[in-house]
This record gives sequence, C-alpha cells and structure tokens, in this order.
Amino acid sequence: NFFEDVQGKLVQKGVYCKMARGEMVCFMAENQIEKPEGIKQFSVMRYRFSEVLSSEKEYIFVRKKE
Repeated sequence: NFFEDVQGKLVQKGVYCKMARGEMVCFMAENQIEKPEGIKQFSVMRYRFSEVLSSEKEYIFVRKKE
C-alpha cells in the first residue's frame, strides 16, 4: 500500500496510489523482480519502503507531502 505522510498522519490518495502501483509493475519488470523482498528497493515518486509499518503480508510505502 502507498501512503502520504501529511503532518504525521498517513493518508492514501487514490490517484497517486494507482500511479505508484503502475510504476511498481514497471520496476519489477525492468529489474526482473521475482521475490517479494525485491520490491523493498522500489523508490519512485518519492515513495520509500517502511520497515516499521510493513508486515510479512503487507508492504507499506510512504512519502512525505511536499
């Protein structure tokens, strides 16, 4: 899931989430990612993997609001 940090509160913005998912698919194809751990390196559109917020079943990517 993709979130934006707005003054310490995590918010999902549908349009940006959809764009980020598309970018992640491209990232996985270009880098031949076959295992889930590989997507932790994804860092497009200022989204970064959050080890703290993620679990084994769900990876969380967060970006700071500009």
